[in-house]
Amino acid sequence: MSELIRKDRGLYAAKIYEAARRAGFDPDFLCRQFGFSPDDFNNVDYGFNHEFHRIFWPAVEEYTKCPDIGFVLGQHLPSSYGDIFSTLHFSYPSFGASLLGNVELSRLASDAMEWVLGEDEEGFFIQIRSPFDDIQTTRHLFECLFLGLISFYTEITNGLFYPGKIKFACQPPLQMGNRKDIYGCDIFFNCKENRLYFHSSMLAIPMATPDEILVKMHQSYARSIIKKIEEEDILQLTRNVIFEMLPLGDITLEQVSQRLNLTPAELKYRLEKMNTHFLKEREACRRSFVMTKLKENQASITDIALQAGFSEPSTFYRAFKRWSDGETPVAFRARHLANPAL
Repeated sequence: MSELIRKDRGLYAAKIYEAARRAGFDPDFLCRQFGFSPDDFNNVDYGFNHEFHRIFWPAVEEYTKCPDIGFVLGQHLPSSYGDIFSTLHFSYPSFGASLLGNVELSRLASDAMEWVLGEDEEGFFIQIRSPFDDIQTTRHLFECLFLGLISFYTEITNGLFYPGKIKFACQPPLQMGNRKDIYGCDIFFNCKENRLYFHSSMLAIPMATPDEILVKMHQSYARSIIKKIEEEDILQLTRNVIFEMLPLGDITLEQVSQRLNLTPAELKYRLEKMNTHFLKEREACRRSFVMTKLKENQASITDIALQAGFSEPSTFYRAFKRWSDGETPVAFRARHLANPAL
């Protein structure tokens, strides 16, 4: 069964957008280049594929002509005051308790990044790991991320937080410049993990407005968002299974639910919670598969129909005309080949 697409949440994109604007670049130009809408970034439901970092950071470096763009943007990130993470932190009794609580709710920021609060012989640390080795060693991403964390932790502790040292899994920049002064600590590159170290005494730093009732309220809200994310996981997995099973023909709710280790009733219920149903998703997957294959201009139309699970050409043509307001597959393919921008 296909894996889930690992996503980072819009909150991160919103901060990068604002940092680019503050640094004197045109973030709207970047959004147009990648097909993003800035209006989406502050939507709690918005997420983008974590693997997008592979093309985003090289493209931003090329656009800005800045070999240290992650380091630069990290210094221009906006305050996190008022967002869900700062709200959760402020309500805990201590900085250490807030770190533990937010590590547990890390899916609010990313489905992909693994956050760990740990300790070794060098001290306490926050470790952030990407599941992909090439992204794990993307310097721009982690320099920007760690500068943001330092600023955030300093803000919520009223200036009492300071880093002990930072380890990066990436290669060092060509020029170190004033990095040590900006980070406020020693920094090391070509390490095994990406870690932000700090002294254990900081775990006891009291938060400004500890409130046990507020913690529970904020946690409840955060978990409701995570639950919605988990429901979206089921929808995505359902679509993945349908795509894989399309060549089998008239696949059923029972077959898909079995692949997902759910009962048919449970899958039906969970899809309904997402305001959809199995037949609608099966139809949408077939339509998406067929349209994509026709644009590629490789397989014959007959083969595409079979791969999409249609046993009869007449059934396929009727379905396609329904999807395309009466256009035939031949006309659709010709139109897209004539104008690929469509």
